[in-house]
Amino acid sequence: MKRNIRFLEEMDAFASELLPTLSEGGVLALEGELGSGKTTFVKSLGRALGVRTIVRSPTFTLLNVHKTAHPTIKFLVHIDLYRFLDNPTSTLVHEIGLDEWMDRDDALIAIEWPLPEVAGLFSGFKTIRFRYVNDTVREVFIDE
Repeated sequence: MKRNIRFLEEMDAFASELLPTLSEGGVLALEGELGSGKTTFVKSLGRALGVRTIVRSPTFTLLNVHKTAHPTIKFLVHIDLYRFLDNPTSTLVHEIGLDEWMDRDDALIAIEWPLPEVAGLFSGFKTIRFRYVNDTVREVFIDE
């Protein structure tokens, strides 16, 4: 599936449409260059889930957890692995606390800059690719 996103409302609608396919949690691997819409998408996902806290990029904290108002997905776990792209460690999952959230059906995990070493630890995940087209348009692709 491919979609062009021009406005924040369109990103919100996209996140809301995707949410029913994620009712038992799971992992979203978010790929794309800087400024392509990955964090904006997670913010939209947070709104769709009823997150009441501010969803910010976890670039420096690496992992942020937000409680939701969703009936089955109780937590949105937002991870940014950009700092590890050049030097992934074998203990990365433990270092950032991701191991506490693995295999939970009440958590939706969104990983920006997913590393193969991390994504491979999950039995199933959706990859969403973001592409910066211009200042007002982003392309979003979902691998089905």
